[in-house]
Amino acid sequence: MEIGHLSTVFCHLANVGYRLGKHAQVSEIETTLKQQADAANTLQSVLDQLGTHNIDFEKQPFTAGPLLTYNNRTEQFEGDHAEAANQLVRLPDREGYRIPEHV
Repeated sequence: MEIGHLSTVFCHLANVGYRLGKHAQVSEIETTLKQQADAANTLQSVLDQLGTHNIDFEKQPFTAGPLLTYNNRTEQFEGDHAEAANQLVRLPDREGYRIPEHV
């Protein structure tokens, strides 16, 4: 179970960022990512890939999430936007499917 959990964490974190995000034009995102070379390169790769499919970014804007800091030891977000992000880390338990805090 632990391996399954760890292998899906990144997908869940991306979902949190997406849910907190807002529509943004490519130029806004490029400006924001200017100081983060890896992120800027990833964005450029995405743009190159989508460009081969004639995607009109004016009609279909990106959703850009806030910069989030995640502590993998506590499995909680820290810093700016942490309160809103942490509300999305774990959804309320459903009757009959309660997950214990400690196993």
